[in-house]
Parts: sequence; structure tokens; C-alpha cells
Amino acid sequence: PSEKPLGLTVQNITPEIAQGLGVEEASGVVITQVTPGSPAAEAGLRRGDVIQEVNRKPVENVEDFGRAIEEARGQKSILFLIRRGEGSLFVTVSPE
Repeated sequence: PSEKPLGLTVQNITPEIAQGLGVEEASGVVITQVTPGSPAAEAGLRRGDVIQEVNRKPVENVEDFGRAIEEARGQKSILFLIRRGEGSLFVTVSPE
């Protein structure tokens, strides 16, 4: 799992997690924890959301996610493309 100053923890999507999310094949990382009161929580991110892109760059695994967050360091906001249930949405997170 990867813990970031944004206040969320993510992990790679295993076949078991993909099945639990009701998807056959999933790319991205799944949010396993959101710290209450954190930038991620205030942006509306939730446990179980699948992050597919960070700042319009595809995220396949935790390493991609970490790299994208590192590249975004110092920016006022970070754009996430997430899948929640059947739909996808963009969420902007403003780091502390």
C-alpha cells in the first residue's frame, strides 16, 4: 500500500479486488483508506474508488501512482480520473 500526504492509501488491483468491484479487468489503483479531514476526503474521494489517471496520465499500478504524485508536487491541485461503480468522474484534489 502507498500512503501519500493527500491523505489516501492505494493498492494495486488484484483479480480478487476486481471481482469485488464487479469489474472483469481493471487498470488503476484502488483507494483502500481515506484519512478524515485530509485533502482527499475534502475532495470527495472514497474507499473503493479506482484511480485511473493522475493529471491525465494513465495509472496502471502503485508505482505509476507514486510517480505521478511525485511529478505533481508543488502544484495547487491534482486532477484524478476515478471510476466509481459504473461511472467515471474527474476529481480535483488540492494538497495541503
